[in-house]
Amino acid sequence: MQPDMLVVRLDETGDVAMPIQPRDLLLAIEVLSDRTARTDRQDKRSLYQTGGVGEYWIVDADAWVVERWRPGDERPEILSNRLDWQSAGADEALMIELPAFFAAVIPTRIDGQVEHSLNSA
Repeated sequence: MQPDMLVVRLDETGDVAMPIQPRDLLLAIEVLSDRTARTDRQDKRSLYQTGGVGEYWIVDADAWVVERWRPGDERPEILSNRLDWQSAGADEALMIELPAFFAAVIPTRIDGQVEHSLNSA
Protein backbone atom coordinates (compact mmCIF):
# COMPACT_ATOMS: atom_id res chain seq x y z
CA MET A 1 0.00 0.00 0.00
CA GLN A 2 1.28 3.41 -0.95
CA PRO A 3 -0.10 6.66 0.47
CA ASP A 4 -1.04 9.58 -1.79
CA MET A 5 1.71 11.65 -0.14
CA LEU A 6 4.44 10.76 2.30
CA VAL A 7 7.33 12.12 4.29
CA VAL A 8 10.13 9.62 4.87
CA ARG A 9 13.01 9.34 7.25
CA LEU A 10 16.42 9.59 5.61
CA ASP A 11 19.07 6.98 6.30
CA GLU A 12 22.52 7.76 7.76
CA THR A 13 23.80 8.78 4.30
CA GLY A 14 20.97 11.27 3.76
CA ASP A 15 19.20 9.06 1.23
CA VAL A 16 15.80 7.38 1.24
CA ALA A 17 16.21 3.71 2.05
CA MET A 18 14.62 1.52 -0.63
CA PRO A 19 12.24 -0.16 -0.51
CA ILE A 20 10.36 2.19 1.80
CA GLN A 21 8.89 0.39 4.81
CA PRO A 22 6.04 1.70 7.01
CA ARG A 23 8.53 2.34 9.84
CA ASP A 24 10.38 4.75 7.50
CA LEU A 25 7.32 7.00 7.17
CA LEU A 26 7.21 10.06 9.36
CA LEU A 27 3.89 11.08 7.82
CA ALA A 28 1.47 9.33 5.47
CA ILE A 29 -1.38 11.25 3.81
CA GLU A 30 -4.41 9.89 1.98
CA VAL A 31 -6.98 11.98 0.13
CA LEU A 32 -10.35 10.41 0.77
CA SER A 33 -12.64 9.35 -2.07
CA ASP A 34 -15.79 7.26 -2.19
CA ARG A 35 -13.79 4.45 -3.77
CA THR A 36 -11.00 4.44 -1.18
CA ALA A 37 -12.76 5.50 2.04
CA ARG A 38 -13.03 2.03 3.58
CA THR A 39 -9.44 1.09 2.73
CA ASP A 40 -8.06 4.44 3.92
CA ARG A 41 -9.96 4.45 7.21
CA GLN A 42 -9.55 0.80 8.11
CA ASP A 43 -6.86 -1.16 6.30
CA LYS A 44 -4.27 1.56 5.73
CA ARG A 45 -4.89 3.17 9.10
CA SER A 46 -4.30 -0.13 10.87
CA LEU A 47 -1.14 -0.81 8.84
CA TYR A 48 0.28 2.65 9.49
CA GLN A 49 -0.58 2.69 13.20
CA THR A 50 0.90 -0.73 13.90
CA GLY A 51 3.82 -0.16 11.52
CA GLY A 52 5.23 2.79 13.45
CA VAL A 53 4.23 5.65 11.15
CA GLY A 54 4.46 8.87 13.16
CA GLU A 55 1.21 10.37 11.84
CA TYR A 56 -1.44 9.41 9.33
CA TRP A 57 -3.68 12.08 7.85
CA ILE A 58 -6.90 11.40 5.99
CA VAL A 59 -7.87 14.49 4.01
CA ASP A 60 -11.64 14.75 3.51
CA ALA A 61 -12.01 17.38 0.78
CA ASP A 62 -15.81 17.15 0.85
CA ALA A 63 -16.03 17.96 4.57
CA TRP A 64 -12.96 20.27 4.56
CA VAL A 65 -11.36 18.41 7.47
CA VAL A 66 -8.25 16.36 8.15
CA GLU A 67 -8.42 13.28 10.36
CA ARG A 68 -5.11 12.98 12.22
CA TRP A 69 -4.18 9.52 13.52
CA ARG A 70 -1.17 8.71 15.67
CA PRO A 71 0.04 5.32 16.92
CA GLY A 72 -2.24 4.14 19.73
CA ASP A 73 -5.15 6.43 18.81
CA GLU A 74 -8.55 4.80 18.97
CA ARG A 75 -10.21 7.81 17.35
CA PRO A 76 -8.82 10.49 15.09
CA GLU A 77 -8.26 14.09 15.98
CA ILE A 78 -10.56 15.99 13.59
CA LEU A 79 -8.93 19.21 12.40
CA SER A 80 -10.95 21.88 10.62
CA ASN A 81 -9.18 25.14 11.46
CA ARG A 82 -5.43 24.68 11.56
CA LEU A 83 -3.03 21.79 11.18
CA ASP A 84 0.43 21.91 12.77
CA TRP A 85 3.08 19.25 12.22
CA GLN A 86 6.77 19.19 13.00
CA SER A 87 9.10 16.35 12.21
CA ALA A 88 11.81 15.47 14.71
CA GLY A 89 14.88 17.52 13.88
CA ALA A 90 13.01 20.09 11.77
CA ASP A 91 13.70 23.73 12.53
CA GLU A 92 10.15 24.87 11.83
CA ALA A 93 6.70 23.37 11.94
CA LEU A 94 4.42 23.01 8.95
CA MET A 95 1.31 25.11 9.62
CA ILE A 96 -1.73 24.92 7.35
CA GLU A 97 -4.77 27.14 7.79
CA LEU A 98 -7.31 24.58 6.61
CA PRO A 99 -10.22 26.81 5.51
CA ALA A 100 -7.91 28.87 3.29
CA PHE A 101 -6.17 25.72 2.02
CA PHE A 102 -9.39 23.97 1.03
CA ALA A 103 -10.86 27.14 -0.47
CA ALA A 104 -7.77 27.52 -2.65
CA VAL A 105 -7.58 23.93 -3.90
CA ILE A 106 -11.18 22.76 -4.06
CA PRO A 107 -13.01 24.05 -7.13
CA THR A 108 -16.59 25.22 -6.81
CA ARG A 109 -19.18 25.20 -9.56
CA ILE A 110 -20.80 28.46 -10.58
CA ASP A 111 -23.29 28.33 -13.47
CA GLY A 112 -21.73 25.08 -14.70
CA GLN A 113 -18.22 26.55 -14.75
CA VAL A 114 -15.49 25.38 -12.41
CA GLU A 115 -14.10 28.26 -10.37
CA HIS A 116 -11.58 28.26 -7.53
CA SER A 117 -12.91 29.64 -4.29
CA LEU A 118 -10.03 32.08 -3.74
CA ASN A 119 -8.50 34.43 -6.25
CA SER A 120 -4.80 33.92 -6.76
CA ALA A 121 -3.56 37.48 -6.35
